[in-house]
Amino acid sequence: MIDMTIRPLRDGEASTLSALFAPLLPWHTQGGLYQLMQYQRQFLVAVVDGQPVAIGGYGPSGYSRHAWALGPAATLPEYQGRGIGAALIRARFDAISEAMAVAGRSAALIHVSSKRPQSWERLGFQIIDQVDGSSLLCRRLAAVSSVSSAAGLDIAA
Repeated sequence: MIDMTIRPLRDGEASTLSALFAPLLPWHTQGGLYQLMQYQRQFLVAVVDGQPVAIGGYGPSGYSRHAWALGPAATLPEYQGRGIGAALIRARFDAISEAMAVAGRSAALIHVSSKRPQSWERLGFQIIDQVDGSSLLCRRLAAVSSVSSAAGLDIAA
C-alpha cells in the first residue's frame, strides 16, 4: 500500500487544488470547482510525499437532514490504481458517519452520480435513476456509535 495521509482541505488551498484537479473533471470549470471547494462542500485531500494527489468532496445535499452527496473527486493520473480513490471514499464515509452521530441521527442516505456505476455497486450503492448517460446511486450509511472529533480528521492509510 502507498504511504498516504488523508486530511481535510486547508484554508488557502482551494485556489491551488482547483487549478490542479479541474482538468481531470471536465464537467467542472476551475472557477466552479473553486466555488465548491471554498463555499459549498467539504473536501478531503490525499497527500503522498507532502504533495496533494487526490481530492474528494462531500456535503449535505440540502433536501433532507439525512441526505448527503459525494463528489466531485479526482486522482492525479500517475497515482490512479493504487487504492487512493477507495481510501478517499472510506474517509468520506467515516466523516459523514461521524457528522450524523454528532447531529444525533442514526443514519444517512448517500447519493452519487457516476458513469461507472459498477464501482459504486460494489460498495453497496443501488442505481435509482439514469440521466444523460450517468447513473444516480444511493446507499444507507449508519452513524458511528462513538464519536471522536470529526473536525480533527487525519487518516494515515
